[in-house]
Amino acid sequence: MDNLSAECHRANLKSQSLESRLSSNEKELSTLRNELTSVRVTLSQSEKSGKTAEMNLLLMDQQHERTISNLRSQLKKHKNDGEKIQELQHTVEEMREQVSEMEGLLKAKCEEIEDNDDKFIQ
Repeated sequence: MDNLSAECHRANLKSQSLESRLSSNEKELSTLRNELTSVRVTLSQSEKSGKTAEMNLLLMDQQHERTISNLRSQLKKHKNDGEKIQELQHTVEEMREQVSEMEGLLKAKCEEIEDNDDKFIQ
């Protein structure tokens, strides 16, 4: 009987040890489940934030594309305006030369008229 009693005692100790380990494992499992739930919530929030950030980037990209397009149009207009200004400056320069030539001709004609008047008067 002593053997049986000792074996029963060992079996009880082993059973208590296994129950203690089971309880500890259940607590750890509960803790891990809570942690998993928390991680899933954090993941969901992160995914929502990521999608929001992605949408914002898409909107900003579209706005930047419109801005770049507008700036390119303005640059093209300014280039065209610059070309027109150069053409006008060239035309003004030609007209100045023509005015200068006409002034020279006018002076010469005035002198000729004065000479003719002087001759006529004499």
